[in-house]
Amino acid sequence: MFPGLAILAYIFNSAILLNLVIPFTILTLICLISALLFIKKNTDVTKTAINLGNPLNIWNALGFGGIYVVILFAVFYGNQFFGESGLYYSALIAGLADTDAITISMAKFGSLEEKLTLATNVIITATISNMIVKLGITYFKGSKKTGKLVMLIFGTVVIVGLVYILIQLGN
Repeated sequence: MFPGLAILAYIFNSAILLNLVIPFTILTLICLISALLFIKKNTDVTKTAINLGNPLNIWNALGFGGIYVVILFAVFYGNQFFGESGLYYSALIAGLADTDAITISMAKFGSLEEKLTLATNVIITATISNMIVKLGITYFKGSKKTGKLVMLIFGTVVIVGLVYILIQLGN
């Protein structure tokens, strides 16, 4: 998730990549090391059938386009009416559905040098929101054992991400 978002942000604003490298590397390592430890541990996790759908469905693309437009409006009006806190609220809401749209929007928003840190923090906020949604889906749709393992990993990611944002806000 994190490397893909970093590449997506880089496509729309190459300068933002320098701000995303440290937090996304840390969050990726947390997930990667945890996954390798659980694979090595050879945990027996029961399989749960979840219908993933067809990724080539045109309705999925139209849905993403709709979400992207709504997020663009939310970012614009959130910033206009509520300032920086409006962007964080937009990120929390956008992260519930998808992180790509808010990442693209913030990469464009961060084209001004003084907005790069804010854009980075908003992207991280959206990923945290998205991780919480994925955690909820896993916990309630998957087995309890899987839910607990994912809660441990994603919980760590959420805490580290929040700490990173708070450190950045303190600077």
